[in-house]
Amino acid sequence: MENELKRYTADWIAFNHVYDQLITKNRLTSSLLYVFIVFETHDFKLPLTCLIEETGLPKQTVTSIVNKLSREEKIITFPDSIDKRSKILYLNEAGQEQARMVLAEFRTKELKAAQALGIEKLRSLNDLNEEMLANLKGQVGDK
Repeated sequence: MENELKRYTADWIAFNHVYDQLITKNRLTSSLLYVFIVFETHDFKLPLTCLIEETGLPKQTVTSIVNKLSREEKIITFPDSIDKRSKILYLNEAGQEQARMVLAEFRTKELKAAQALGIEKLRSLNDLNEEMLANLKGQVGDK
């Protein structure tokens, strides 16, 4: 079991390395990639608190990225009509274009790799990853 866990960890590091190469090639940071992925998941409009929670990044990092995108005129920030203390973020056309361009390259490469596996193996992989993540979260949450 221990050797298989070491293999799992080594694979996890190798996956990160591959994504890091794509990130570097596109002159991004991993944090900006996470922000784009979460924005895409929410049709490019979501509360700041949701963006922080779903990226898993520190509030300061997310705020810094939002401010940078705002200076580049790629994001619009407006008050939440329900919770006046909260901000709603909207990635405008320029921001969406950048996000879609970056994510399209990632997805194209992921799709080719997934097609080589086949749909059944991909489903199994996803199911096993979900189960492992739930178990690992339980262990990390234990004191």
